[in-house]
Amino acid sequence: MSIRLPQPWVLATAALVATGTAVSVGAGVANAADIGTLSVAPATGTDSSSMTVTTSAACPAGATNLRVDVTGPGFPDGTTAPLQNVVGDTSIGTFSTTPTGGIIVPLSTTMQSVAAAQVPPANLSGNTYRFRLVCRTALDPASLGDYVGDIVFGTGTAGSIPYRTGPDIASATTTTVTANPSGGLVGIPVTLTATVAPAVGGTGVPTGTVQFTDNGADLGSPVALVGGTATLTVSTLAIGAHSITAGYGGDSVFNSSTSPALTLLIGFGVPLLIALSANPSQADPGVPVTLTATVSPQSGIGTPTGLVQF
Repeated sequence: MSIRLPQPWVLATAALVATGTAVSVGAGVANAADIGTLSVAPATGTDSSSMTVTTSAACPAGATNLRVDVTGPGFPDGTTAPLQNVVGDTSIGTFSTTPTGGIIVPLSTTMQSVAAAQVPPANLSGNTYRFRLVCRTALDPASLGDYVGDIVFGTGTAGSIPYRTGPDIASATTTTVTANPSGGLVGIPVTLTATVAPAVGGTGVPTGTVQFTDNGADLGSPVALVGGTATLTVSTLAIGAHSITAGYGGDSVFNSSTSPALTLLIGFGVPLLIALSANPSQADPGVPVTLTATVSPQSGIGTPTGLVQF
């Protein structure tokens, strides 16, 4: 009786499947049709963040393995060089799943490391990159169906380049609010300024209106953005702490966003009278003179405290 041994390439492939070793896909391997999307977590972070991708559904029947590639500026496109893996060929059973069958796949490296490994190193700043999860079999790299998701990097230096992702990747905004002065007195005008800008990686100038609120109540009517900013001057804020927010309503291109709350303190201002005297009122050079400042409320009620600068 004779025993037929497997060919060496079969043993090698089986070993790679068992260990989950990352293997770059050779140039010219075609992808199948996109069958769903990839969500990226965290939705915002930096190039040094650890990321996880999750498919919107399960891989097609017959798929036993998966890999995740990344493409974009500075990375191979698969035509003349192998695609860059961020998860090598691995058994699907290795990963946990969502209640709807989505596959949760932690990336094996950071985008900072992937970019640094390119020759020359890739510059992520200001660029968009696509993750592609390929459903396949253990012995055939051809795709049975792909899930894709994009991330957009803003500007920055390696290790701290911010990114964002998600369904509104092209139109997300950030809104901030400031006050001048940063604290005020009753009856004294305070100017609130809201600034609306595209989120990390976005371009353009948002239009539309901003609604300022004070402790959740509207401050006047919505104010139109001009060059991405809107201002409102108020002089009716009562004594105490005010939680000021600015809510951007969005336009045909950009999505709405609300600023973090700004705490604005309003105090009670009392007009003061200051009287200055000198003793003696006249003196020769070298003779000591005592200066006295008397500070009193114009109403005659209360006693001011604090310092006087002569």
